[in-house]
Amino acid sequence: MDLTDRDLFLELLRQGHRATLRASGLSMLPAIWPGSTVVLAPPPFEPPLAPGDVLLTLHADRLRLHRLIAISRPNLYQTKGDSLLRPDPLIDGTQVLGRVVQLNGRDHERPLARAVDRLRATTSAARWRLARSVARTLRPRVT
Repeated sequence: MDLTDRDLFLELLRQGHRATLRASGLSMLPAIWPGSTVVLAPPPFEPPLAPGDVLLTLHADRLRLHRLIAISRPNLYQTKGDSLLRPDPLIDGTQVLGRVVQLNGRDHERPLARAVDRLRATTSAARWRLARSVARTLRPRVT
């Protein structure tokens, strides 16, 4: 059996081990820069997941490191990259592979500040809902 680095990484998380991942992409700027490494804790999550947490999710066979902005039902989650305008499609709990518990940048190492990040996620979600509402209001109606 030929396993890739990704398979080994995901297997570590599935077996309950913490794992480290190097971030790529710009969707989590300014909180997480490309090249930063994050330490991920696997499920089950203690304390429970809450808006503001940064999650590693699997969607359409792609790994995503985005912030949790809302919990729709007990096992239905909405995530969004901090620098993106629109949220990701809803995901269920089976697609949540880990939660970021530490961020290691070029010149720092720190746990993520959940209270500040929750505030950022809440205001981000509110801005998105406001923008969506304004867009619907301004959309020309065909009669």
